[in-house]
Amino acid sequence: MNPHQSTTTETDTIRSTDQDALSSRLSTQLRNYPPSDPFLIPLISKVINLKKMLIETNNTDQSSFGLKLKQGRELKKIFFNLFDDSNSRNGTGTGPGSGTGYGVGSGSGNGAGFSAHIGAGSRGAGPIAGGLRGTMSGGNMRPFAGPGSGFGSGHSGIPSGTGIVTGSGQSLEGTPMEGLKPNYRSLLMKPNTLKSPVLNRGTWLRTVSINAVIDKFLQEHEDKGFEGDDIQIVNLGAGNDTRCFNLLKQQREKKKNNNSKVGLKIVEIDFEDSCKLKKFSILSSAQLSSAIGIDTTQTKEPIPTTYEEFQNSSSELTTPNYKLLSADLRDTTSLQQLFQTHSISQNSPTLILSECCICYMDKSSSNGLLKFLKTYFHKAGSFVIYDPVGGNPNANYGDVMRSNLAKRGIEMPCLMVYRDVEGVKRRLIDEVGFENGNVGVWDMKWIYHHWVDQDLIGQITRLEFLDELEELDLINLHYVLVVASWGDDVKLEPPFTISST
Repeated sequence: MNPHQSTTTETDTIRSTDQDALSSRLSTQLRNYPPSDPFLIPLISKVINLKKMLIETNNTDQSSFGLKLKQGRELKKIFFNLFDDSNSRNGTGTGPGSGTGYGVGSGSGNGAGFSAHIGAGSRGAGPIAGGLRGTMSGGNMRPFAGPGSGFGSGHSGIPSGTGIVTGSGQSLEGTPMEGLKPNYRSLLMKPNTLKSPVLNRGTWLRTVSINAVIDKFLQEHEDKGFEGDDIQIVNLGAGNDTRCFNLLKQQREKKKNNNSKVGLKIVEIDFEDSCKLKKFSILSSAQLSSAIGIDTTQTKEPIPTTYEEFQNSSSELTTPNYKLLSADLRDTTSLQQLFQTHSISQNSPTLILSECCICYMDKSSSNGLLKFLKTYFHKAGSFVIYDPVGGNPNANYGDVMRSNLAKRGIEMPCLMVYRDVEGVKRRLIDEVGFENGNVGVWDMKWIYHHWVDQDLIGQITRLEFLDELEELDLINLHYVLVVASWGDDVKLEPPFTISST
């Protein structure tokens, strides 16, 4: 097998799970769970554009025209029909960086504005009025809360006019890939189409707990005054994760304001087709490109407009601080060559993130990968691993999980091998070679009740009430977060805190 390619079945499986993750994150964003991610909606809109193009222009696929139309509808349904270009968008808005408003009313604003989430008008430092169903204050929206109006400054990443509007109200230019715009009115008509409260809460917890560990990794190197080689984050099976955009932008702003001496580099690795999808989503968006240090006005690589062009295109995208590389993680020999070709430092402090990645690999391949990475980044490093576990062998939760995954053609070979916190910890110690004191493993139930500030849980509950607490605890009991460190640098260990500040 080409180390940069997967089989068709593997590619389809990876794409379906990545779409599920994107859809879940979008659901929490639309329910206003913090923190807001200004890059999520721009990325999803580009991903959908590319996927639609691939469906429509794939002449090797003998599916009928009607079936392709159905595939396109199913794709948009995954994202709650928010990007359904067949729906009308009425209402107008004015203000810097805004054009046509989305929704059913009208409004105006004269500040750093954006088009209203649901309802109407652009929004700035001036008032909002019209058919807005929701309440706004200080740049936040609480969906489906009833009629309301308010004042506030702009919010980054909200679609408006002919592009994506930044916090300053600057409308980013369109590209040949422009076309789908978020249609929030579709959610107004069917607010229950989003994910359930228990799934939203679990998705949010997964995101903020990983963020908490990464933030501590960055902060401890700031506190240590580390200078020299940049610190690194290597994201395995990165898919359409948006952390790269947020982290690089954040670190660049800190250095610009002389609040940091630490440089950050991010390396993302995935199968070839997944990398291509992300690469061209980035290149077709000025906002996404800018976040990783690309000036789209200077980019000469064309965006594929047909399936054939996509297949013949390169999957790699590199900047001084960001590398998107394709590889089969099971082939560590080719992975080492890839690292050497792209000068991935072996001496820099490195955080390696595996967020539902190694769970798709068999025991031998996944342990081999972990041992290789621990050896390659020999000076100092930390694994941050988020994975499902099968749970108590006397219960049937893991068996049900495995059966449900099998119906979708998804296999998790180690789900029933490392079944709980202790099993996962013994794996890192006995099979990967960690010292006992350098490995921390927690199930997400424990994290929810011990890491998360109670004031923040209260804030989340006010956004979306959850009465299935026992179900949430049961689900969270079957996911674990691992933090394991090695080397002579900063040891990444608790306490990790998740708060609203």
